Amino acid sequence: MKSSSPTSTSNKAPHSASASTSNLSPQDELNSVIQNQKAIKDTLQSLTGSIQGFIASLGGSPSDRASAPSQ
Repeated sequence: MKSSSPTSTSNKAPHSASASTSNLSPQDELNSVIQNQKAIKDTLQSLTGSIQGFIASLGGSPSDRASAPSQ
């Protein structure tokens, strides 16, 4: 999966950022939080796309499955 490579890279960023947080100015800390938030958002979007692709491979959308009678 190509989407997992950026995810692993973004997972490393919070660890390195949190290690140097004590030396950062308040503005730098804020920028770090914003960058981490963007990385999390990108990861969630990637996961959403992967889940949608998986559901499509099963042959339907979540709403189709919810309305189908269970067996």
